Amino acid sequence: MNVMASSPLILDVNAGAWPQRTYKYTLNGRSRRLLPYAADAGYPRNALFALPHLKPDGPKLLVYNFLQEAGRKDTERLYAVWWSRWFIMKYPARYVSVLRLIKTAKATAILHNMDVDHKRHGFIAAVRRSAAAADGGSRTGDGQSAAFTKDAGPQQDCAWGEAVAAATPHEPEAADDGRGPIVGSARYMHMAETEAKNTDRHLSLLNDL
Repeated sequence: MNVMASSPLILDVNAGAWPQRTYKYTLNGRSRRLLPYAADAGYPRNALFALPHLKPDGPKLLVYNFLQEAGRKDTERLYAVWWSRWFIMKYPARYVSVLRLIKTAKATAILHNMDVDHKRHGFIAAVRRSAAAADGGSRTGDGQSAAFTKDAGPQQDCAWGEAVAAATPHEPEAADDGRGPIVGSARYMHMAETEAKNTDRHLSLLNDL
């Protein structure tokens, strides 16, 4: 909870700054705005976390928990395990200059990308994409899954969608038009945080996934 309280990502979500107000997607027939992030069971049941089911009582929920954990472990391997493999990043404070720090970070990023390119075929996400592409029948014409599409339609399932939809990309500080709070105001941020921490929407997200 302390890490979340100081996370730039979570702070932006709670403030309504991320994702962008105009971003919408359809998941299993329901239009949504908040992007889901895979996390383990230690995280709170918030609307932006795709957590495993606590009590999977059927084969569908068991498969979901397996795939959710596999996808989460793929990410952990990408961004955590490499730290223990390349010790050049272990003691950054011991380097003598900012320039050397920058070069070290770039070298680590190159090694990381090389490792990912070498092993990406074994990631569960890549295996699932290959299987879906071979199936063909359950895919749309643009290669996206029929259950998930990025859309520009009206927002639904959103506590403060009216105020969000009223703003345009060219008017980031749109004034209150009577349909919702002013963008960036205390009420606007309170409603954004309420949406992000909504437990009912978290359960709805799990059902759609």
